[in-house]
Amino acid sequence: MSNNTTVELNVTHITPEFDWEPYFYTSSPYGELQLVYLGGSLLLAVVGNTAVLLTVLLTEDLQTPGNVLLCALAVSDIFQAVSKISVAMYFLVIQESLSCGPFQVAASFAYLFFVMFSICIIAPISLDRYWYINTPLRYPDIMTMPRTALLTGAAALAAFIAVVPPLIEGERDSFFPTYFMCRYGLIS
Repeated sequence: MSNNTTVELNVTHITPEFDWEPYFYTSSPYGELQLVYLGGSLLLAVVGNTAVLLTVLLTEDLQTPGNVLLCALAVSDIFQAVSKISVAMYFLVIQESLSCGPFQVAASFAYLFFVMFSICIIAPISLDRYWYINTPLRYPDIMTMPRTALLTGAAALAAFIAVVPPLIEGERDSFFPTYFMCRYGLIS
């Protein structure tokens, strides 16, 4: 009988996990693939929505109040793509993390405004389609260009009101991610 005892060390193998949130562009393992994807998305968003705008502007029969609302949505989509995708591509190329400079906060504000506008403009588009389907003979009298402009302005005002309150000092719960992270020092 041996008095020798062996002690086995409990070794835990630690494998690093890829942290998807918050996602920093400096640590992207698929940077080139993401650049191609983002470039294609930007191209499709700008070219596709510009095609919608040109089609409505150049075809007189398509210049209806409902299509004007769709053009407002197309313009909003273009600005969303330009304000978000181009910034994401910029950070992928320079490979630096998000900064709290005024440009980044302004670009995020523009992006959030156009996202909220895209959501808010759906109500006037739905109202237009409702009037067009339910009262086709009275539709030209109900949906006039001034009313279309008023509905578009109301959607823009609602979007602005939805995005601005997080900028007011004292607001603790913010859905404006860039401003929230900058305010509380989560990013430098």
